[in-house]
Amino acid sequence: MKQLDNRSIETNGEIIKFDIAIRQIVEYKDFFVILLRGKREVPNNIIAYDYYGKEIWKINDIVQAKIPRGYDLSLIHISEPTRH
Repeated sequence: MKQLDNRSIETNGEIIKFDIAIRQIVEYKDFFVILLRGKREVPNNIIAYDYYGKEIWKINDIVQAKIPRGYDLSLIHISEPTRH
C-alpha cells in the first residue's frame, strides 16, 4: 500500500480516491485502516481495507451508531498476536 497524495492511495494495482484528506494510515499484516479528516466532522471517517483494495468495514458498522458520525482522533497501532 502506498499513499499517492493527501486524497488517494494505491494498493495491489488499485487506486482508491477520497473526497476528504487522508489524515493517518495504520497498517497491519492483512489490512490497513485509514482516518479521513476535513475541517468539519465527516461521518464514517475511519475505514479498513484489505491489501486488494476491498473495503472491510467503516467505523459506524463497528460501533453500530444509530446516526452516522465522524471521529476526530489518532489511530494507534496495536500489535497483532504472535502465532506459535
